[in-house]
Order: sequence, then C-alpha cells, then structure tokens
Amino acid sequence: MGCNLNVLLVTFSCYRVIGDELLTDEEMHNLFEAGKTHVHTGLISQQGTPYSARQVLDHDKQKVETEFVQEEVATQYQCPFCKSKIVQEGIVMKCSSCDFKFWTKTVRC
Repeated sequence: MGCNLNVLLVTFSCYRVIGDELLTDEEMHNLFEAGKTHVHTGLISQQGTPYSARQVLDHDKQKVETEFVQEEVATQYQCPFCKSKIVQEGIVMKCSSCDFKFWTKTVRC
C-alpha cells in the first residue's frame, strides 16, 4: 500500500538586516518561530533621524516586512495643564494623561 502525501513547498527570501544592523541567528529563529524579531532602537534613517523597528513575518504575503515602532520615552518634563509626566513618541511629545501634545524637530548642522 502506498503513501499519499500532499506537500506544500513555500520558498521566499529575506534580508538579514534591519537598518544597518545584522540580525543574529537567535533573531532569525524568533522571526520564523514567533513571527517577529525584537524591536531595534536607535536606528538612523537616510535623512539622519532616529527610529525603532522590527522585522515581521507576513504569512499571507509570504514575505518579511519592516514594522516601524514608536516607543514612548519618559522625559523630565511636566504637563503645563495637569502636571502629569510628558513622554516622547518619535517627534511628538505628549502628556501621559490629557490631550496636550507638541511636535519637535531635530536640526542637523
């Protein structure tokens, strides 16, 4: 009696870098097992601005994509209205409690 196996072979390629950082063997393992790498912070764009990102495996599209992440960073500032902490998320600084926010821009010399 024979064996009938239906095998689906999926091939795709992906880059092993995110920004200018090389992904480790452990991160590649996490990408294929968990579907994403950890967030890489402190990456610098071609325009010279910092950003954070991770690689995510998209099963439907059968490819790896870069997911840009905006993480909140605590600051020493206080909201002028409610006195709560101000956090920075990308180029936006905002109150952690109310709707107060303002935008910042890095100037390169």
